[in-house]
Amino acid sequence: MKRLAVFMFALLWLFSGCGRPNPGSPSGDFQPLSPQMQFPLSADRVTLSVTNTGDYVGEFQKPVLEVERDGGWYAVSREAAQETSNLLSLPPGETGDFSLFLSPYREELEPGNYRMVFYFVQQEGFFALTFQLLSDEAYAGAESPAALVVGGALYASTGRPMPGEVAPSAILGTVRSYTEELPTEEGQSNFDWSCTAPYAETADGLAVLVDREWTLFEPFGQGN
Repeated sequence: MKRLAVFMFALLWLFSGCGRPNPGSPSGDFQPLSPQMQFPLSADRVTLSVTNTGDYVGEFQKPVLEVERDGGWYAVSREAAQETSNLLSLPPGETGDFSLFLSPYREELEPGNYRMVFYFVQQEGFFALTFQLLSDEAYAGAESPAALVVGGALYASTGRPMPGEVAPSAILGTVRSYTEELPTEEGQSNFDWSCTAPYAETADGLAVLVDREWTLFEPFGQGN
């Protein structure tokens, strides 16, 4: 009986999603269109866009929610909910929008980094779409322009794409840190919490790769 009780406890722990890192290998063939999406904590749902850049033609499960803690990803516990069809698909080369309702997870949610995880059906693996949940107060204050500190000066997005291409030799560096306020430190931004966006000095001015597009930035206060 004691051995059976231990076994049942292990099963409950395994399927509860509490404290268990996500297993399997992530696929790089499903690319989010907006890798730094932010939503208020009170949002009813999260909707993200993704493109299938690979050759996977099979189905995948409806998304589950994970939270980042101490450098790892962990399942978020949810209330029991009646599900309809669990299978989704996205043909190669196409872009689709996928939503996750937050109400079943509401009691477990707090500001932080999250991701929607989609498990493949016809093969092992999964793909994930990351996003941030901000407190309602922080989200309301996030309407300041996208800004970045470079060379000790604060630059803000013009919203205009840079004409032409950026030469690799023109890249000065990548975003180093993130803040929810206007940046104050070198390499700090208020739009790229993943700290992966490169920035470059071009003939047209400072250009930053935002949502896969090189966007011109100008000194803060100059037309923004």
